[in-house]
Amino acid sequence: MKYFLVLPVLALTLLLASCHHVAEPPPGQPELVVDGRQILVEPSLSRDFPWGSRDGDPLLVYIRLVASDSIALPVGLAATRAWVVCNADVWETGLTEHVAWKSDFHSAYYADGGPKWKLTPGLTADVTVRIIQSGGGTWDILIRDCVVASLQQCQSSSSRRPGCW
Repeated sequence: MKYFLVLPVLALTLLLASCHHVAEPPPGQPELVVDGRQILVEPSLSRDFPWGSRDGDPLLVYIRLVASDSIALPVGLAATRAWVVCNADVWETGLTEHVAWKSDFHSAYYADGGPKWKLTPGLTADVTVRIIQSGGGTWDILIRDCVVASLQQCQSSSSRRPGCW
């Protein structure tokens, strides 16, 4: 009889030990200064809720780096990872450069296929962005309370809304 109790407890212990642990985002600083110049880190979070969709499309994150002085960004500066935090949930993702949105003084990065948390338009999440400079430093920038926008809001808005570029 004792073995019938031990086996389920052992199986549960092994199952819990094999669960994937989601890493917490690194602690971030509020702004980025490179070579004495301020670089703005602008995150944008969005989810699409097309007609007839019960739970919407996965979360998208866009990150834009902008030289506040409108002079060319420092050479080799790139956003490589992002952590989106909503309550106890963390989505860690790599970022891809969006070449079509690049200019001398700003660059853009994105990741799609995120989670379908209960993040609906108007709610907020915290975003930590890892920025690297080739041959230089690494920075983790924390932006709190980023507003989640719907793609419909962003596309139909002539003014800049929170969460939209």
